[in-house]
Amino acid sequence: MKEVFNFKVAFIFEMLGKPADFLKESLEKHIDKFGTNKGIKIVSRIVHEPKPIEGDSNELLTTFAEVEVLVDSLDTIFKIVLHMLPSNVEIIEPTDFKMKNFELNSVLSELSAKIHQYDEIARAVIIERDNLLKKINDLEKGYIPMGNIEKEENSIKKHKNQKKSV
Repeated sequence: MKEVFNFKVAFIFEMLGKPADFLKESLEKHIDKFGTNKGIKIVSRIVHEPKPIEGDSNELLTTFAEVEVLVDSLDTIFKIVLHMLPSNVEIIEPTDFKMKNFELNSVLSELSAKIHQYDEIARAVIIERDNLLKKINDLEKGYIPMGNIEKEENSIKKHKNQKKSV
């Protein structure tokens, strides 16, 4: 069965990193993977050469790709945006379209799930950061957790016992 493509869309994908060859190759792979999905047909793509970021002491590079695709549905466009995270999206054709409420419901549910995932990750990172800050503060105050003292005392006792038996 032949796929029907209802939308022509232009995306811009950006990447940051180094070295230049790896960065460009990674962006190419990102686009290749993107093009293998059902309901998506890549029409054209231009991957630009990596350039250094001005004023960056880490010598990071940035590159971007302009990708024009045909997609089967508005739902597919939203999935691309949510999962591939393009920096820009432009629906070229059609200029006008209708959207059914079940399509919007699907998109909003997926958006909500993605936001919840990010929120969960952010909360876990905050908890981990707080734990690390507490440990750093404890170390600065000279506090040594009791578990470490007991291990150290046991190690000293073992060492003394080994000396006695020799």
